[in-house]
Amino acid sequence: MAARIQSLRNGVDPIDDASRNDLVSGDIVTVTALDAATTYNWAIVFAPQSPAGVPSAATFTGDVSMVTPGSFTVDNEGAYLIRLIVDAGLGTEDTQYVRLRALTTDLGLQLVAAGERRDTTGIIPVDVSIEGWANEQNFNLQALEAAAIAAKNQVYHFAVLPQPLLPSPIAGTTYNYQGWVSETCVLKSATVYLSVWTAGTCTFGVRNVETGNIVLFGGGLYALETTPLGTVTNLPLVATGDPDLVFDPTLSNGQWTVELVADATWDGQHIFVELVFGVS
Repeated sequence: MAARIQSLRNGVDPIDDASRNDLVSGDIVTVTALDAATTYNWAIVFAPQSPAGVPSAATFTGDVSMVTPGSFTVDNEGAYLIRLIVDAGLGTEDTQYVRLRALTTDLGLQLVAAGERRDTTGIIPVDVSIEGWANEQNFNLQALEAAAIAAKNQVYHFAVLPQPLLPSPIAGTTYNYQGWVSETCVLKSATVYLSVWTAGTCTFGVRNVETGNIVLFGGGLYALETTPLGTVTNLPLVATGDPDLVFDPTLSNGQWTVELVADATWDGQHIFVELVFGVS
């Protein structure tokens, strides 16, 4: 009989006689022989390591000599090569391989399995291209090149304000420190550092002059006295893509304002602020 494999992703989306590229980490994959046979022999002949070199723990949950060996869980990105041999030792013996693949999360790279080939010794998996790995690896290299170019074109501007607030300022006083960008860019991060504090309150914010809004998550001011002393703390910004994060020199001169408001008992010292802007 013919060895023909059906795969299911999380119990749905059946694919017959073919490989698939739609898996993600955590998916449960079930495979079944489509045709009846005298014997069945299933194996996961290749499962990918993690980027840290951790081997995949993927194994079938059931009996590998049955029409279905059960399922396995996708735990690493890459290709899982599944083999089915039916009617072993008989004149009707047949073998099929399918590649069940999880593309890489960031770039969607098409990783390959050990043992893939299309030559006089066999076709593994069943639908491997006649060009072999050429098209997939060319795609992977082009995706990596595009990512490298994008990273190369990413320019960062830093705005550092060392020790902008003196101890015990006047009650209710707002201290503003202004700056601007020379080209359209996006605020990537805002960090603060505070070395001394024992009493009082002080709030901190970064405002986009064009929109008039605070760019911290929730749109409010950050309580500086909650900052762990002696630690550089990343402040939560509004969601990526929010217009408040965009600073354009043609609009309000691309100005930003750092605002600090302290009460009469505030005695914090050595406050450092760093803003990082990205330009593509």
